[in-house]
Amino acid sequence: MTTLLLNCWSRYKRAVRFDPASGRGYVTRLRSGDDPVWGFAHQYRGVWHVVYAVGRSMVFQVGARTYPISSDVRCELRVNSGRTLWLYDNTGLVLELSYRLPLLATLARSIDPTWDQIDEEQADFFFWLAARWKTLAAQDGTYGREAPAIS
Repeated sequence: MTTLLLNCWSRYKRAVRFDPASGRGYVTRLRSGDDPVWGFAHQYRGVWHVVYAVGRSMVFQVGARTYPISSDVRCELRVNSGRTLWLYDNTGLVLELSYRLPLLATLARSIDPTWDQIDEEQADFFFWLAARWKTLAAQDGTYGREAPAIS
């Protein structure tokens, strides 16, 4: 089983050992000398949602299902009291995820007059994902450096 070491979205100095084949992972401490693959992992309702590089392309994976971050897959996010993330490919809707912003972020957002998009991206993995998707899809899913091969 080949696993990826990804940065954990919500935990500083933590990583996630993630198996792309099964979609399973676990949180571990980042140790000196660890070199995570470019990517982030976020667990929501017991399912890992991860973004990582494969070569010069980016992939979004939900459990064991992968979606290329490219202009072939459209990502939309509705932000209001509840939030919904949608992915569409040429066949139609392929993923719909409804969720709520964590309570602490909701409170901070309501009382912090300086709350802005940077704060929103740090508080909400899916908000960050939608923003990155838009940027990367415009580049057809490629980004600057070559990622290590995943076998």
